[in-house]
Amino acid sequence: MKEKISKLLWHQLGGVYCDSCEYGLSDERCEGCHRKYMNWAISKEAADGLADAIMEVVNGEKKMDS
Repeated sequence: MKEKISKLLWHQLGGVYCDSCEYGLSDERCEGCHRKYMNWAISKEAADGLADAIMEVVNGEKKMDS
């Protein structure tokens, strides 16, 4: 399960741009950001770490703060 989650994260977070940003071009900071997109992508190691954290929550080992 962890490997499937990691692979999903790695593919889904392969690039970050306006369509996946919290602000979606609706904030004053977006003006400079969208023109300076640097092809950011999540690393396999970061995806693995996120998958570990997700598994802890799923297994009830860790509670999420709201």
